Amino acid sequence: MERRLATLTAFVIERASGAKPFSAIATLGSNVTSFTNTGLSAGKTYSYRVKAVKNSASSLYTYPIAVTTPRR
Repeated sequence: MERRLATLTAFVIERASGAKPFSAIATLGSNVTSFTNTGLSAGKTYSYRVKAVKNSASSLYTYPIAVTTPRR
C-alpha cells in the first residue's frame, strides 16, 4: 500500500448538497492528510467523495459520506 501511495500526485475532493451534483472543491497534494471545509451553511447536509490522481489517470471515487453541519 505504501508503494502505491508514493506514486500518487493528488487527491480531488468533491462536494454536493441537496439535489445539486458533485463538484470539485479542492485538489490536495498526495501528502496531505486532512482538509477543512469552511463557509458552510448551518444545519445543512453535505455529501463528499474523494478520488486519487496519478498524472492524467484517476481512481474510482470513494463511496459518498454525508455530514450535517451544526445548527447555530
